[in-house]
Amino acid sequence: MKKLTIREIHEKTGIAVPTLSKWCRTGLIPNAQKVDSPAGSYWEIPEEDWIVFEKKKGEVKPGRPKKND
Repeated sequence: MKKLTIREIHEKTGIAVPTLSKWCRTGLIPNAQKVDSPAGSYWEIPEEDWIVFEKKKGEVKPGRPKKND
């Protein structure tokens, strides 16, 4: 199973790195794992899970949510 990094997904899609990191942290991207390395930590996302997430992405609105009045 191939794993993608946030940087690879950013280069393919143009989605901002901080947005992708937030989606991983909050569990929106299933099975994303934070990996620690000597150079720092990074996220790995199984390619199959990214494909499934991309199909559902229309349900996720990028940016700041609207305030409830």
